[in-house]
Amino acid sequence: MWCEYSLNLNHFIYSCRKYFSSSHIPFPDEASKMVEPPEILQSFTSSSTATASEQEYQLAIRGNVTKRNVRTPRKRRLKRYVGDLSSDDFSTPRKSKSNYRLMKSSLMTLRKKVKSLQTSVAALRRRIKTLCGLLKLLKQKNHITDSAETVLKVSRLMKTVCPRYPNSFEWSN
Repeated sequence: MWCEYSLNLNHFIYSCRKYFSSSHIPFPDEASKMVEPPEILQSFTSSSTATASEQEYQLAIRGNVTKRNVRTPRKRRLKRYVGDLSSDDFSTPRKSKSNYRLMKSSLMTLRKKVKSLQTSVAALRRRIKTLCGLLKLLKQKNHITDSAETVLKVSRLMKTVCPRYPNSFEWSN
């Protein structure tokens, strides 16, 4: 006639399926909002040997207790960097496999970045290997004028001819 007794409201509702049609079986989050049919309440509350916990349970079923505060769990933060990982992230095979993939992909991207930067640095060094190459590049990009180019060439020439006194130039006959 009446259902087996349980302190868990969801378990109680699911164990009483014969009183509900399939459209009235609530999901676990809707169980606290659901109102019980009167025949279940009468058969359940008619027992004369109700303890304190049973009385609290009966009050909860009737809806006299306020809505309980249910916290939604925090969303797990997506781990994007190797530094976000800890030893707990490798506790199960599934976690360790996904974290290994994360480590491998981040390592591959870092290697690609380093290689591209190294090739660009090497190309730039080849471009400005000499002072003439640097001056030619600066002139093409319009960073210096013709007169500035000649001044830099002459000052470099003076340093090579007279390295001890770069600001003085002596003509030898």
